[in-house]
Amino acid sequence: MASGTTDVINILKLEKACKSKKMDVKIAVADIRSSAILEKRSYYDAARYAWKNKEDKIKKVKFVLAKINGIIVDVFEAEKWLKASYKNFGLLYRKKDEGRFGFIGYRADKAICDLVIGKKLPKKYRKQNQRYIYSEG
Repeated sequence: MASGTTDVINILKLEKACKSKKMDVKIAVADIRSSAILEKRSYYDAARYAWKNKEDKIKKVKFVLAKINGIIVDVFEAEKWLKASYKNFGLLYRKKDEGRFGFIGYRADKAICDLVIGKKLPKKYRKQNQRYIYSEG
């Protein structure tokens, strides 16, 4: 089986697991930018903050796949989404982030991480010049 096919199957398994638990969730993809790496921010901090989206849509996101150059490097489970503010996110907050969101969460279970970390992101989830992409889930 081709590697790309395996990658797609693994992402679909994650989506199917969400649906089987009757979870109305979406999977989001966070592109870890080189500036975050240069600032020595963790994948968690780089992935969780300053999401520009509608509140009702962002609050359905349960899993966030962190990627670098199309490869998934980590997976987080969003427990709670909050409005961007200094009170909620401390030093991550910048005035220009008003109206955005961030999540409080944790690294996903080992079984989920093993399923997708190190895998190439399927084309379905890739778009040029778009930092965050949501699944159909």
